Amino acid sequence: MKFYSLLALVACLCLVCTAGCLPPRAPVHGFVYMDVKGPVQATPNLLGNKMGQGTCESFLGVYARGDCSIETAAREANITRITHVDHYTETILLVYSKYTVLVYGN
Repeated sequence: MKFYSLLALVACLCLVCTAGCLPPRAPVHGFVYMDVKGPVQATPNLLGNKMGQGTCESFLGVYARGDCSIETAAREANITRITHVDHYTETILLVYSKYTVLVYGN
C-alpha cells in the first residue's frame, strides 16, 4: 500500500511541476515544435495600415516575462482604432515558448 501512495504522490508532484510547461494559446499544438499564427478578434472597421506587437516569453515554464497585452501593442504603433488582432505562437520542446499579440489598425 505504501508503494501506491508514493506512486500517487510522485504523479501529483510531476503534474504540479509541469503545469507551466503547457503550450500557450494556439489553434493547433505541436509537442516538439510549434510555429502558428491565428486570429484573436475582429471588428467591423476596415483593415488598418499600422501594426503593433506585444511579446511574452516563457522558459521551462519556470520563468516568464513580457507584456503581450493588446493595449501595449496598440500604444507601440500609435493605433487609436483597432481593426483586428492576431497572435503568433512559437514553442520548442515545451522548453521555450513565445506568444506575440499582433494588433492592426489606424
